[in-house]
This record gives sequence, C-alpha cells and structure tokens, in this order.
Amino acid sequence: MDRNDAGLKGAREAVSSLSAFTETSHDNLVEFSNDLKVLDRSPDFWSGATPVWTGVARADRTQSHWPILERKHQTCTLWSIGHDASFIVREADLINRIQLSAVGPLSAAEMRIAIDLAQGLTLNESANLAGVSAATRRKQVQNVFRKLNIGSQTELVLYITGNVNQFVFDLVADAPDKNGRLHSQNSIFSRYQKHLPECARWGALGAANGREVQYVDIGPVDGRPVMILHSMVFPHIDIDDVALFHELGWRTLWPIRPGTLRPANHHNQKWQTHCDHAVEDMRVLLDAVTQDPIPFIALVSGGAYATSFAEAHPNRVQRIDCVATCFTAGKGGDDDYFFDRMVRKLTQNGRLAALAVAHLARSIGGNAQLEKSTRRVYRDSNEDQSILDDEFRTAERRERFGMVTMQSLDSMRMDYLAQMHFSWDRARDIPHPVRFWHGTADRVNNLDQVTRLSHRVSKELPFVIPGLGHLTQGQPIRAAFRALGEHYASENV
Repeated sequence: MDRNDAGLKGAREAVSSLSAFTETSHDNLVEFSNDLKVLDRSPDFWSGATPVWTGVARADRTQSHWPILERKHQTCTLWSIGHDASFIVREADLINRIQLSAVGPLSAAEMRIAIDLAQGLTLNESANLAGVSAATRRKQVQNVFRKLNIGSQTELVLYITGNVNQFVFDLVADAPDKNGRLHSQNSIFSRYQKHLPECARWGALGAANGREVQYVDIGPVDGRPVMILHSMVFPHIDIDDVALFHELGWRTLWPIRPGTLRPANHHNQKWQTHCDHAVEDMRVLLDAVTQDPIPFIALVSGGAYATSFAEAHPNRVQRIDCVATCFTAGKGGDDDYFFDRMVRKLTQNGRLAALAVAHLARSIGGNAQLEKSTRRVYRDSNEDQSILDDEFRTAERRERFGMVTMQSLDSMRMDYLAQMHFSWDRARDIPHPVRFWHGTADRVNNLDQVTRLSHRVSKELPFVIPGLGHLTQGQPIRAAFRALGEHYASENV
C-alpha cells in the first residue's frame, strides 16, 4: 500500500469514527465528503468553522458595491469595499450566514432568487437565468418571504445585503495581515466580555512576536495567586464563583488558551508550537502578578500545559492539581481515550483533522443540533446534564455556549492532538507534587482509569469529589475548589 492509499484509508476510517461519535447522518457524511472535494488546498485562514482563501484584489472598484463578485465551483468570491481585499468561501457557508434567522432552510432555488434580487435583478431576469417561468420564481419569492419573516422585496434586499456585508466585515477582522497577525485579534474576546461577571478583570498582555495574551483575573487583587488552566472551551463563570474566590482568598489567573475565543488559523500549526505558545502566555501573565511559585489547577485537559510549564519554569510552580482529567490516554498509557480511534487517524492528515474539527463544531454548534449533540456526549452523567440544563435555559447562556464552541476550533483540534503528543511520564519526572481529583459523576473517565493514572504519576490514590462530573463549571467545580482550598490549608501549601 503506497502513502496515498494509506492516507485515503486513514481518512475513511476517521470519517467512520466521526460518524459513529456524532451519529452523523448519511446526508451529513456526503456534506463532509464534499468539503474534502472543495478544499483541494489548505485555507489561508479560518473564520469560526469557515475555511477562507484570500483572492486577488479587484482592480476596478467603481462598478458595483455588491460584495459577491462571483459564484463558481461551490465557492463564492466576496469583495471587501474599502479594504482592497477579496475572500473565497464555500457557497454553503455564505448560505448559512444569510439564513441564520430563517424559520426553515431555504432551498437552492430560493437562495438563488434571494441573491438575484439583492444583486438588483428583476424577478423576470432571475427566471430567465434559471430557465424557469416567472410564476415559479414568484412562488419561490413568497417562500423566501415566509421563511425569513419578510414582507417585501425591499426588506429582502436589505436583509441579504446586510448579512453578506456583515460576513465580509467579519472576514476582514479575522484575516491575518502580512505578518500573520489578526487585524482584530481581540474582537471575539471583547464580545465575550458581556458573559463575564462585572467584577471580573480581563484584558490582553503583550507576548513574544507581537502575540497577545488574553486573560481573565478573578478574586481579590491582594489574594493568593492561583493559576487555573481551563478546558478546550472556556467555562461559564458567574458571581457565585467570584464570591467563592473571595472567600478562599484566591486571586485566580485564567490565561485564555491559544485557539480559544479566536478565529481558527490552524492548518499548518503543530501541537508543540501551540503548547509552546500556551507556556509563554502563562509566563507572561504570571510575570504581571508575582515572581513567587504558585499552585496550578489544571481542569480537564490542562494537565499537558501545566506539566509543560513546570518543565520550562520549575521555579514558578508550587504544585499541580489535575481536576476531572481526560488525559488517561496520554502517550504510553493503557486506556483508550473516548476519541482515541478518530484522533489517531486524524494525526496522519492535518487537513482532514482541521475539517473534522470544523465539522464537529458545526454539528455541535449549529442552532438545530447544539443541545442534542452536546447532551449526547455527556448522556451518562446526571450532574453534567444538570450543568447543560443551565447552559440551554436562556438565550444568553445558549449564545455563550455556541460562541465558545464555534470560536475555539484551534483549541479543540489541539486538545485532541495532545492525546498523541503528551506523555504522563513527563509529569512523573517534574520536581513538584502532581495530584489528581476525580468526580464520582465523571463518565468520560472512570475511577479505575484515574487511579491507574494517578499511581503511575504520583504513586498515590486520587482524591474523590462526590457530585463532580466532567464539565468543570457551576456548583460541582465550586465544590472541587473548596475541597482544594481545604487541602491546601491542611498541607500548609
């Protein structure tokens, strides 16, 4: 079997695993396969789940202000007025943006007439181009009005034009400049600010190579610094968390992991490069607060980053506590991570990995599948389901969850790839205590798995926290923080 055949076999097996995990329908697998055909070269950058290629700037900018230059080969070229830039995106992504608020999905014909009218064509001209009767086009327009809750062609033109222009505006903000830096690196993080408690401090610090370290800082300013490394998507933090940190006397530092709350731009990045950036971000944030060694609390998959930081800066770490860890399949382990098969196949094909993560994010983050898909992942844990009840109870919380999912594709991809690149033997060799805290309601990893992992790393049994599942937010994680605080006091940490 040559390399191409082996790569194709790996891609098919990865798609099979993807289907099994998400219960992806045949139609969605066809869509995924079409993605592979459309993306015959790596995107220049990603905007959320949308792969984007940069086009050639249009020479004549006076002919039209309509942002869609052309549609061909399942893609569209979008023109940014005033920015001397054009972007090529999948036509399906443009359609998704246009019909975000539609009552029902628009058919291809309905989408075509909507765009034709927005471009200034008459109904008869659109009918002639499509080779259908004016009566058929008129019926399609009425369907568009109904699905978009619009009453006239004027409203339709405003709606379509507004959505397309907003899409182009977002692409401009997400596009890297000639130095590879985003034009609006903090735009997403700034929009996320409304989901943080008012008393939370947040911002960005300068790092190497012009990068910015985004962070959240919660608790008394004169409190004991504690570094908290979040999971692959940023958890919900509310006023009750703030109150607990004041009660414990902790000033909690939350560096936003690279790839979280940022447009995806991951087609060539290796896991080690990503991890090095995360370590540098932690150092920059820690330097801004203290030079003393502090405790690190690694939530879920944060153990790899905490270990890497301790290796690079051993004098800055006091101890590492891994809470609800899912790295039991770290390299050299004897347990299968629940995503293990798909991850191993995706590591063989970076382009496929990027597509698969984007496909997963769309299946989880899409309006119709958001709740269903996420609940399925944690279906065996009542405690995690209770947390999801809160996430989907209000429009604001649902918006937050969708935002951190769709804008953390790099973080998600690197989280899975870390399974192949991180070894828990490294944690065993660092000169700091490493302890594990396992929740009785965690159904991603069971106590036997974590016990074996804990014994391999620290030669000790893990701490067990009743009622803690795999989702580290809300009342369960506050109980874990409280238990950690009591443990620190008992050991005079």
